[in-house]
Amino acid sequence: MNFPSTGCFVAASLGMDSTPAFDLSAACSGFLYALEAGTAYIRSGLYERVLVIGERDGVNAPAIEACVKSAGAEVLYAETLCFV
Repeated sequence: MNFPSTGCFVAASLGMDSTPAFDLSAACSGFLYALEAGTAYIRSGLYERVLVIGERDGVNAPAIEACVKSAGAEVLYAETLCFV
C-alpha cells in the first residue's frame, strides 16, 4: 500500500497541495543532506524557494537520546544564495 510521506502532510497543512514534497532519510547528517538537495533544486532553476524541515528523535541512539532530540526548519531562497 502506498502512503504519502510526512513531507506531503506538511505541504498539505501549509496549503501547498500542488507542491512537490518528499522525505529524505540520512540519519544524523540528514538535515545537511536535505539542505544540499534543496540548494541543488534552486541552483538547477527548477525552484526559487525550498522549505527544508529536519527532525532527529534519537531512536537509533538511545544511549544519548536526551542529546539528540531536535528539530529545525530553513527556507532557502534563490535570491539569497550565493554560488561561487
